[in-house]
Amino acid sequence: MSSPTSPTTPSVTPGPLLERDEPQVDLLTWLELNRNALVLGVAVVAIGVAALLVVRHRQQEAFLEANTRLLQLTPPTRGADAATPPKAADLLAFAAENTGRPAAERARFIAAGRLFAEGKYADARTQFEQIERDSPEGLLASTAALGIASSLDAENKTNEAMAAYQRVITAFKDEPAAVHAKLARARLYEAANQPKEALALYDELGKNQASMFGLQSAMMARAQLLTAHPELDQPLVTTNAVNVLSPAALTPAK
Repeated sequence: MSSPTSPTTPSVTPGPLLERDEPQVDLLTWLELNRNALVLGVAVVAIGVAALLVVRHRQQEAFLEANTRLLQLTPPTRGADAATPPKAADLLAFAAENTGRPAAERARFIAAGRLFAEGKYADARTQFEQIERDSPEGLLASTAALGIASSLDAENKTNEAMAAYQRVITAFKDEPAAVHAKLARARLYEAANQPKEALALYDELGKNQASMFGLQSAMMARAQLLTAHPELDQPLVTTNAVNVLSPAALTPAK
């Protein structure tokens, strides 16, 4: 007599197998059938990777070669190994030959500095402007912008220089170039007999503890300005190395 089947226990009797419309193909069979295509694909990828490595290696070699040539063009100009400063024309020729490489931008920047030192301010400005166009967010962008303003300043284009210095202050407010631009604007204010505007910039720089150069330069220039214009002198209170007007200075005299 057979034992009764529990209503909760599934039957162990195998059911009919489901028929499939297509035969099953296992992985090994698929690999065997597609072996030639796989080998070709792997070969293509390998060739591509190898070509990329060769290109990068050649680029690195080109960069190193360009840096070496730039060092040869810019030997030391001080000390025992001092040599003749590089010619701007040679540096610009080098920059043209190495367009797109970091060494080219540095060469153009040095050339602009040489042109400025030679008194060719308009030519220097042209090169600084080229650097800014080629790499507006590069490492030399703020210094190039300052170079443009300084060139205009040296050309006695005061209004344009003032605007260019302000652009440096606004666009690169957290960089050292902004400190130099503020000092230059203050100097131009003094030259234009606008001591109050100059004093405001010196006081602003005096509150910036991030730049020791800016702080010291501003305080020295401020002292000289107040010597020439004692009417602008007001009592100062120094708090945490930040100069602020004391309440007494703000009280009108009776």
